Amino acid sequence: LLFGLIRPYKGLRYLIEAVSLLHREACSIRLVVAGEFWDDIAHYRQQVQQLQLEPWVLLEDRYIPNEEVALYFSAADVFAAPYVGGSQSGAVSLALGFGLPVVATDAIWDGETLSTEYDRITVVPSADAQALAAGISQALQCRERQLPQQPEAADEGWRQLAEAVERLRG
Repeated sequence: LLFGLIRPYKGLRYLIEAVSLLHREACSIRLVVAGEFWDDIAHYRQQVQQLQLEPWVLLEDRYIPNEEVALYFSAADVFAAPYVGGSQSGAVSLALGFGLPVVATDAIWDGETLSTEYDRITVVPSADAQALAAGISQALQCRERQLPQQPEAADEGWRQLAEAVERLRG
């Protein structure tokens, strides 16, 4: 999950590339990007298409009201903060509050803003899709050890999220 206002400094292009790398390694991963795009979404759609990730990437370009926030965070296994700039992320705190492991880049990690007491945070170098993919893979393995889940249950959760989003769209 990548959540919030989608701006260029949030590093979405690296996250999409990381998802592609994980798919090449036969890692079954899905990406939900939920929030208003303040950048041209066509660029990201084109990247998803070029990398043949359409079945696994959902770009939900809209404001997510408070009543729906839990739906996205509860459906996620990992929260990604692939920032290449900026100073902090309120969505990271939200993800931690939902008990999600977080993969964040060193662009927003300062050791004070995000306390080191959170052992669920994996920090990777910014602007590095390969490192981001490795961090996500590590976080997913950790999550699988904490919350064992049958593959069918994971697919059912994805289907339910997709159906809920479609209902919200009207």
